[in-house]
Amino acid sequence: MPDQDIYNRHIPRNWQTAARIAFTSPDDELVKQTLLRALGKEVKQGGCPGIDEIVVSARDFVECSTIVGYQEITRRLDRITRRYANERTYLAREAARKIVLDISMSPSSTPPVHDERRIELAISKAFLAELAISKISSLALAATLAKQQVMSAYEYVKRQERILNLLNNCPEIEILAQRLVNAPQGHGLRAPRVAITKLSTEESASYQLTE
Repeated sequence: MPDQDIYNRHIPRNWQTAARIAFTSPDDELVKQTLLRALGKEVKQGGCPGIDEIVVSARDFVECSTIVGYQEITRRLDRITRRYANERTYLAREAARKIVLDISMSPSSTPPVHDERRIELAISKAFLAELAISKISSLALAATLAKQQVMSAYEYVKRQERILNLLNNCPEIEILAQRLVNAPQGHGLRAPRVAITKLSTEESASYQLTE
């Protein structure tokens, strides 16, 4: 199966170029630019239902960061997720759970995320990174890449980790994360400007840039 067909078969159309570049390009800047551009387009359509409520729940936890408090917050997060019944809400809940768990396990004097703005940014950033991974990845894609000897399962996982690290450490995702918190439904949300590296004709053809 040709490389382009692998991604066309397993990845949503609007994310096929981003996935192809993310898993094959050695240019980290190009990977970051392409993923941010795709993320901006994605969250403009529907935002993340309930992320504002999830952020409020996480901030409440900071004020009572005990085991009992953690259990109550996780119940609240579960109720929010059930109410919206949306894949994006689920991803945001998982991001929040990891962050509040980190806080609950840290010394009270030195929490990893200690003020309201940092909490909301941390949750929104983690959600965006996981949303990108969920769009460009699938078990079927990983299996096909391994079967075609394009990339082993180990290499696939390591590449995912590299992609997450790239997204979590770029300033543009903080801008998008803050805008998402302010516009959780995506209404009027503007993606940050991302300058896309100009590719040669051969590179454009190899990535099949159609989105």
